[in-house]
Amino acid sequence: MYREAFAELERALLDKHIVIMLTASPADLLSRDHRGIYLARNTESLGQAPSEMPSNARVLDTSGRSILSVAEDVLQIALNCSLLAPSAFHESAIVEQVAELGRSRSRAASHWGSYYSTNQVPNTESSFAQFVIDEGYINSEDRVVDFGCGNGRDTIYISETASTLGIDSSPEAILRSRELARQLSNERSLSFSLAHLEDLKSVLRDFRPTVIYSRFVLHALTFDEESKFLDHCAELLPVGGRLLIECRSIQDPLASKGTRLSSTERVFGHYRRFIRSEDLEESLVYRGFLVEFSQTASGIARHGQDDPVVTRLVARR
Repeated sequence: MYREAFAELERALLDKHIVIMLTASPADLLSRDHRGIYLARNTESLGQAPSEMPSNARVLDTSGRSILSVAEDVLQIALNCSLLAPSAFHESAIVEQVAELGRSRSRAASHWGSYYSTNQVPNTESSFAQFVIDEGYINSEDRVVDFGCGNGRDTIYISETASTLGIDSSPEAILRSRELARQLSNERSLSFSLAHLEDLKSVLRDFRPTVIYSRFVLHALTFDEESKFLDHCAELLPVGGRLLIECRSIQDPLASKGTRLSSTERVFGHYRRFIRSEDLEESLVYRGFLVEFSQTASGIARHGQDDPVVTRLVARR
């Protein structure tokens, strides 16, 4: 089969081309085998390169690696072999398609579903939740939406002060939120809803929030998703309503780690788009917000050994 395929490539492709074979361990192949292609085969031969493969073929072992990292290696080989100009390596449609894999919702959903199902997530409120309560940005008359509530720890804390609705797109996160809430007093004005960004307006139509709270969510959104989120906030909040945001800054050490998708986007474990505070402030002013408070610093959002550089921002309609 491989011999015929390579012969067809020789006939069909341009004079200058390379052959790259991707291999993987039997365990990886079976774990990726959603259609059962490999189940009937001899597992000892799985993942082995074919003996009739051209001697000049490049072999990449994909065992335990992400699609993005393998794609980067393929593009680098093409660049080294002068099949791509350096500018094409950064600007080609191929690179953009690879970047879209990192930004994809299904990829994000898979990460957060696994995170909330298997990890020990803190149950106590974050320092940002304490900050907005201590500084009086939320009061007893408010109706607060916690957008991207995760396991609900901040939602539950804020509900001690105001009526609060936690929203998340991860079923596992909402399940953890409701379990945590059941362990606490049921006298609080507190609820949770499973919803995606595009559902925000319909979900909140009757809730009529006066505050939208969002911690460690904005940097998980693409630029287009951020724009939609800010548009929704501008439409949903009344005059005097507040938007409270904490997110990873472009100055955060993680902004230089992992697979680079753009000047602000990386995949390191999962997708992040690191925020330039001046760009965010400009976007808010454009939508009719007044930025009342903005701080970018480390030491204010520590979690274990992680001390990220974050931006805290308070904006009022």
